[in-house]
Amino acid sequence: MTALIKVFSSWKLIWITTALTLMTFVLSICWVVFMISRIPEDYFLNPDRDPFKHHPLYVRLPLAGFKNALGLLLILAGIIMLFTPGQGILTIVMGVAIMDFPGKRSLEILLLRQKKISQSLNWIRRRKGLSDILIP
Repeated sequence: MTALIKVFSSWKLIWITTALTLMTFVLSICWVVFMISRIPEDYFLNPDRDPFKHHPLYVRLPLAGFKNALGLLLILAGIIMLFTPGQGILTIVMGVAIMDFPGKRSLEILLLRQKKISQSLNWIRRRKGLSDILIP
């Protein structure tokens, strides 16, 4: 009887894992498309782009912390998606774009100059009726 319960539990775990994998696959595609469509075409040409510079410090710091935490979460999710279904590389690029850290701009440009990455970003933008991202 306990062996039957263990078999049932393992099948239940497989179904839950499969459902979570499919859900993350669909959500990652939707999220990446949404984020790519929100990027202005000249975003990477402007080196001084601090969206919080007009806010007071007590608002700016928590927002920056949240933004960096979200970016790190996207990078980790992207790394996982490299081995599971999902848009792994594009999710990593979006996580890097969200975060603030020294050397970020050079890393972004290095990633965007990869032909496959820039083609994927611009393909999604064209499908949404937007112009291509300008890469320095």
